[in-house]
Amino acid sequence: MRASEHEAGVIQVGGAGILMAMTSVGDGFFPVHLDVDAAGDPVALRIDIAGED
Repeated sequence: MRASEHEAGVIQVGGAGILMAMTSVGDGFFPVHLDVDAAGDPVALRIDIAGED
């Protein structure tokens, strides 16, 4: 993660890919939202990252 151009990377933990990203915004806890289609299948994953004004 630190060595990558965009300070982000994916690690494998128990067969799952875990996204790690560095940001100077907030404390590192951000709301995550999973959007699903009518059948309940995932179509988008959104992470809200907002800084203080």
